[in-house]
Amino acid sequence: MMFHDWLIAQGKSQKTIKHYTGAIDGRLKVLAMHLDNGDFALGDIKSSAAFADICQTFDPTEEILPLNTRGKDMYRRALVMYAEYRDSSLNEAALVQVDFLQSVQKALQDSSEQRRTRLAKAPKIPSKKTVRAVVFNRNPDVVAEVLLRAEGKCEGCKEPAPFKRKSDSSPYLEVHHRIPLAQNGEDTVENAIALCPNCHRERHFG
Repeated sequence: MMFHDWLIAQGKSQKTIKHYTGAIDGRLKVLAMHLDNGDFALGDIKSSAAFADICQTFDPTEEILPLNTRGKDMYRRALVMYAEYRDSSLNEAALVQVDFLQSVQKALQDSSEQRRTRLAKAPKIPSKKTVRAVVFNRNPDVVAEVLLRAEGKCEGCKEPAPFKRKSDSSPYLEVHHRIPLAQNGEDTVENAIALCPNCHRERHFG
C-alpha cells in the first residue's frame, strides 16, 4: 500500500493527503530517506523540539523549520504520518511472512495426494500484494513437496541439512525458485529446489 492510499484508509481529507504526500515527496524527502534507513524513529519526532533536532542533524537547510512554524506544524505532522505508515507497512509484511510459514506447516501435515490434488488446480503464477515491497503469495504445497522430496539433503551440494529447525526438529533447508518469481518464474515443484543456506546464497550471489 502506498503512502497516498494509506492516508485515504486513515480517513484523511483530500487536502490533507495532498499536503502530506507533497511534503514527503518534496521538502521532507531527505528526512524520509533517513527514517527509512533507521537513522531515527517515530518516537523521536513527536515534539517540535525533537523535529528541529532531526532537521538540524539530517537535513540542515534553513527553510524547513520556518515553513513548519508558518504551516502550523504541518511538516512535522507529515513526517509523523509517514513514520506511522512505514511502521504499519513493515508490520504487514512481517504478518504476510508469518502466515505463509504457518501455511507451509499445515501443508506438510497433509498427505502427498492432498497436496498434489491442490497443486493440479493451483495457479502457476502467484498473485501479488503490495505492502512496502511486492511479495508473492507463494503456494505452501510447493514448499512442502520440495522439502519432502529432498529428504533432508541439500539438492545442490547433496550434503545433509546443516541443522534442524528449533520449531519442529525438521532438517533446515530453504526452497529456491530456479527461475525467480520476479522474472515470471512458475511457483511449481518443477521450478523449485531445496537448498542449504550456503547453496541458496550461492544461487543468489555467487
